[in-house]
Amino acid sequence: GTFAYVYVAKAMGFWKDRGLDVDVSRGFGSLASAQALAAGQFDFASSTVDATVVLATKGVDLRCLAMFDGAELALAIAAHPGANKELVVIAMGCGSLFLSHLNDGGFWIVKECLGLTVGQTLRTWTMCETIIGLAGLALTLLANALL
Repeated sequence: GTFAYVYVAKAMGFWKDRGLDVDVSRGFGSLASAQALAAGQFDFASSTVDATVVLATKGVDLRCLAMFDGAELALAIAAHPGANKELVVIAMGCGSLFLSHLNDGGFWIVKECLGLTVGQTLRTWTMCETIIGLAGLALTLLANALL
């Protein structure tokens, strides 16, 4: 599942090796996890943005809340003893350019500067970003093979 890395990290001693005493508890959804955090049942919880906004609008005190988007996978890779951390960072950057969407600032700049419609910009900008991301990933894999 999405948070398998947490269980794998615990099983492999990742947390313990870094001086962290971690107990993993299933939260049964973002809203329930955030509520349990606010109630003091957890020291740390993960949540989605929408659940966080719902609780924040209700005045719930969220002391420490993390929202994951894939960085946990990069953390597991970067923590591997043989990993080239610089190439992991480059690969993450390339991955962030894949299939651009409407909340990308560059999307709106290109749309306005070129006088395109939203549909035209989605087709062109998304294609360009995807090509850049894939080319960057290919170059990163090549660099990894050469180093």
